Amino acid sequence: MVFVGSFDGNVYALDALTGAKRWSFKGVGQITGSAAVVNDIVYTPDGSGALVALDAGTGSVRWRADLDLAVTGSSSPVVADGIVYVPSKDGNAYGMDAATGTQRWSWHGTESARGITIGSGTAFIGAEDRRLHAVSLANGQEKWYVQMLGSSVSSSMLDAGSIYVSNLPGLTGDISELAAIDAATGVVRWRFQEPSGGQVLPGAVSGGVVYVSSGSAGVYALAADDGHQLWHSDLPESHTAMALVGDELFMTSAEGNLIAVNKSDGTELWRVPIATGADWGAAVTGGLIFQGNRDGT
Repeated sequence: MVFVGSFDGNVYALDALTGAKRWSFKGVGQITGSAAVVNDIVYTPDGSGALVALDAGTGSVRWRADLDLAVTGSSSPVVADGIVYVPSKDGNAYGMDAATGTQRWSWHGTESARGITIGSGTAFIGAEDRRLHAVSLANGQEKWYVQMLGSSVSSSMLDAGSIYVSNLPGLTGDISELAAIDAATGVVRWRFQEPSGGQVLPGAVSGGVVYVSSGSAGVYALAADDGHQLWHSDLPESHTAMALVGDELFMTSAEGNLIAVNKSDGTELWRVPIATGADWGAAVTGGLIFQGNRDGT
């Protein structure tokens, strides 16, 4: 099954092979955050700022927690060890019991939290204070933070003891950068910026290589140990993280194409038009690529 949020306020469950609708759930406002699906429960934010747990088979509500989640894709939940972690625009991050919705963990920041990654006993929280915060899952205490150059910090991913995080370029001359940070200590190992200072996003890490999409300068492959450039491909503008499956990267361009790229040298393998483009990356599984677009398809 494929679970899709929509601007019409619904979560749709679709048959993965046929696209036939199994069920739909009517939430409040726009459903823009990605869902997490664990143990036959779908965890999704809705437009009211609530976190809703749905039965994956029927769409019935298991529980609902009225929080203050941001109505953006950055409010996507993460499930780890029976707890659902979510960032909140009230400056906090919350951990809710996956089965009951009871709050079991929290962290209190000062600016809207925009994204969360869980691993190594730590919540890595990006926020609008231009920082990535590392917070203990055991006691909710901050271990360290790293200051970024640009505005909202959200996208991050954890691999082999490093956390890779990027920020959005600001409206006052701030630039976007990608930082590779030691997950245990907070020491910045390296930083990367594309030449114009435009948006960069970590897409995937594999075999000691970090694959990065940019808003205006194509796709980069960087060495994970020191950030030096391995290759650059002058592909179309993209504002979403890439998916990596096997030897292929899948990117969604702002102009409205789904593009497959060879991970070894950045060569374009094929492209398929997806109408008006998309603001979210593709999901790839079982030999199929699932991609929504701005037309509601």
